[in-house]
Amino acid sequence: MEAALRARVSQFYQFEVEGKFRQAEPLVAESSKDFYYSANKPRYTGFSIKRIEFFDDFTRATVVVLVNRMVPIPGFEGQAVPGAVPTHWKLEKGKWCWYADASDMGALPFPGTVPRMGNMPMPGGAVGGAASSLPPMPNMRAQVLADKASVALKPVGPSSGQVTLVNQLRTPVTLVARDPNVAGLSVKLDRADLKTGEKAILDVQSAGSGAAPAEAVTITIVVKQTNQIIPIKVSFGEKAKQ
Repeated sequence: MEAALRARVSQFYQFEVEGKFRQAEPLVAESSKDFYYSANKPRYTGFSIKRIEFFDDFTRATVVVLVNRMVPIPGFEGQAVPGAVPTHWKLEKGKWCWYADASDMGALPFPGTVPRMGNMPMPGGAVGGAASSLPPMPNMRAQVLADKASVALKPVGPSSGQVTLVNQLRTPVTLVARDPNVAGLSVKLDRADLKTGEKAILDVQSAGSGAAPAEAVTITIVVKQTNQIIPIKVSFGEKAKQ
């Protein structure tokens, strides 16, 4: 069981290191996929598994992973900073999958914060030789935000929708829109480069001349500097006529 978990954790973090976030999707629990899509994606350069603790009759586990992460801290530009990350895993359809719990919404267990394992603080001090005097981490919860997560278009005839994206980071960012390649669907950002506080408009237009997809499709907005992924679902149905 531990070998199977280690293999899945290693596969997941190798995809993170390589920036292959779509390939990591099958390793994410169904209940946490939306969180994983929208969460800020750190830039890792390496990892190692440090500790595994099983619970709930060996159906769940907390795995502490030591990661090397590129962080925008003055004086550490271009350097990978090590940090211990408690990650959460559970059995889903017989396979170990990463999932997010309440601690993932706020805790940032990297140098400059207090790493935790559940409610128990992990030992303090330097991790993997990291200096204990590192400056505090910047607010990594700030990111590029979308004013909506979906756009509804008409199944027949021309229709359009817009999504506003705002850069809440303290540094400029570049946005890339990944088109789902649906016939008659046009996807365009009015601007790609945003300074702090600036907005971009994602314009989605459908010619409506062909058969509309039966299922919703997804436009993916990628923030190049942070690897944040913002999914925007596009559906074709009667509700778009409102």
